[in-house]
Amino acid sequence: MKTVIHYAELGLKGKNRPYFEIRLAENIRRLLLPLGDPDVRRQLLAAELPAMKFTSFACRARRMHKDFALTSEQINRELGAFVQGLFPAASVDLDTPDLEIFIEVVNREMLVYFRKEAGPGGLPAGTAGRVVTLLSGGIDSPVAAWRMIRRGCKTNFVHFHSMPFTSQASVDKVRELAQKLEPWQGAYRLHMVPFGEVQQEIVTNSPQEFRIILYRRFMMRIGEAIARRENAHALITGDSLGQVASQTLTNLETVNAVALLPVLRPLIGMDKQEIIDTARRIGTYDVSALPHDDCCSFLMPRSPATACTPDKAAEAEKGLDVDRLVKETLSKVVEERVTA
Repeated sequence: MKTVIHYAELGLKGKNRPYFEIRLAENIRRLLLPLGDPDVRRQLLAAELPAMKFTSFACRARRMHKDFALTSEQINRELGAFVQGLFPAASVDLDTPDLEIFIEVVNREMLVYFRKEAGPGGLPAGTAGRVVTLLSGGIDSPVAAWRMIRRGCKTNFVHFHSMPFTSQASVDKVRELAQKLEPWQGAYRLHMVPFGEVQQEIVTNSPQEFRIILYRRFMMRIGEAIARRENAHALITGDSLGQVASQTLTNLETVNAVALLPVLRPLIGMDKQEIIDTARRIGTYDVSALPHDDCCSFLMPRSPATACTPDKAAEAEKGLDVDRLVKETLSKVVEERVTA
């Protein structure tokens, strides 16, 4: 049994196209299981058709190269006659058939199949470089990671937790979410960052309305340090513009101000329902929807600021030993490696 894979934008890559095709083939081989049963390998059209329920059918032939002995129309006629020989009561209907039989002539081989399934599109994982995703236990960040994988990036993950001040739930969820993304890209590293002590220092020494912004600025500093260890080229977050107080343009600018690496936000223009629909499609929604205590729910301010400028944030951080907190936290990070 063979599978025909069609691609779209890879065909526009010019001289670089072989590189993308090789990576695509490698990714496909990683996901497909070998068909070792000789009876499965010898399945022919005549053996497949009796399992189909149809009273009308259409043959759709396509030749990749015009040097094949038969034209597409001749292939359609010959195969159609063969099908009607097996099922005399079946009629040909080219407009709305019960069953479509697709025939592709590739490298002088004739491949026959009955349905087309849409793939994820985009670029093969691993062709666009390495990134690091700040992965929470929520709905948004796994979708952001998936969108970057779909554009050819290979991502590792960083998760900030507040254990032992919060439960194990967010850590368990993030492990499961990362595993849900593994089929899309292969092996990955998951960095578990203990963040509770940093949060306590921020709560003790900074204005409460800026608390969430300062949390996020420290996440950027720590995430960037891990990304540099990983030789990654960007940080990925699940921010969507205006979704919560920390995701206003002013606050995003303030968070960005402490990072030198690019911070990419694939969901920035998506609304919540679009994100949820994507999460359902890629299989992360049910896990993300489970209740958990994430680090940002720990020591939440009563009224978070919606317009904290970089200057205000820097002023709010004067009571903190930023370098020490970052260094100490990095020394406690636990790395988990998952192979494909």
